[in-house]
Amino acid sequence: MLESVFGLLHNATTLLFGVYISAAFLGIKMSKKNILNLLMFSFAVGLVYISSYMLFGTEGTEKIYPFIIHLPLTLYLTFKFKYKFPVSLLSVLTAYLCCQISNWVGIVALNITSKLWVYYCVRTVITVAVFILL
Repeated sequence: MLESVFGLLHNATTLLFGVYISAAFLGIKMSKKNILNLLMFSFAVGLVYISSYMLFGTEGTEKIYPFIIHLPLTLYLTFKFKYKFPVSLLSVLTAYLCCQISNWVGIVALNITSKLWVYYCVRTVITVAVFILL
């Protein structure tokens, strides 16, 4: 149970991190309107992610993750905010690389404790910290 809660929190913070950092890398102004638009997009993609998880489980969802998160975000940034596709894609991929910092620290915590809930907690904390730093 604890593992599921922290896993959900980790997934939500990672999704929001990716969406907002991708937008920030493009120089999208964080006006109330844009913040709300990005939040609504995150919610919609989050529902697709949850649906995929319910249909295909963790393994199946991980296999199609780029198609349910990264590609839609790239297309959203391209069409909603009028950026060229390669620039939007570069922004999304750069944000993805920034997520790896929390993954590495989380793996260290997992190896030390052998507890998946610790991995998720550490990843969530590091993701928020990196977001604030960026």
